[in-house]
Amino acid sequence: MFKRKKIPLFLLFVFLGLNLNANSEQMEIRVVKSLNQGLKATENFLEQVPTYYVYEEDKTILHYAVELDKYEIVEFLISKNVELNRQGGVYFQTALQDAIFYEYFRIARLLINSGTQLDIQNIDGETALHIAAKNGYYDMITVLINNGASKDILNLDGQTPYDLIPNFSMSNTKKMQSILKPSPISTNRTRRNDYFPLDSMEYGQATFTLDQMNFDTDKVRNDSSVRSKGIDLNIVNEDTESINSNIGDIIKSK
Repeated sequence: MFKRKKIPLFLLFVFLGLNLNANSEQMEIRVVKSLNQGLKATENFLEQVPTYYVYEEDKTILHYAVELDKYEIVEFLISKNVELNRQGGVYFQTALQDAIFYEYFRIARLLINSGTQLDIQNIDGETALHIAAKNGYYDMITVLINNGASKDILNLDGQTPYDLIPNFSMSNTKKMQSILKPSPISTNRTRRNDYFPLDSMEYGQATFTLDQMNFDTDKVRNDSSVRSKGIDLNIVNEDTESINSNIGDIIKSK
């Protein structure tokens, strides 16, 4: 009789991992291709894949639609009850935070008016208002505050949006300082975890702790790579493999 060959367990895990990675990359290619082809192609894609499907780096189709500046498709996804507050990407942000970072303010307003939570914090503890403040987006700051965004949340460095207002001279600097000035009860400034607790945050089947978030954040900050406002994201750490959305390559191939 022939002896049954034993496959080393670690080889099995490697095989499964490669298959999962390959499938994840293929799904990312498919979703980006459908978004670039327009609304009808996206509708056809969603007949096979639900809106809540999670792609690379915990992103949903809404994150990709925002990154590609597809206003009409974002509008369609909202009508299909896409999860507005889902966080994903290298900086673990909502689609609203991405829209503000990329300066897609029309999409940002749509997401705000559709009910996106405004005080959710990314991996650096920054809310949408922090991102708008540090980039000097006065109009966006006004929209956020008028819709109830908190001025008193601290990021991981203990800074409110007011603290992040650019130092260089701007015509709207004084206006931003005035509108972002923390509440008079500043001795009791809102702790960064009051609105979106990072101390014990469950998302899907993963549980993150504040210590882990700080550790991961330090690795990102110590990396020599710099985040750009392009869609290509390539972050390389000595302890991790390259993370690349490859969206730009896909777009160029069209």
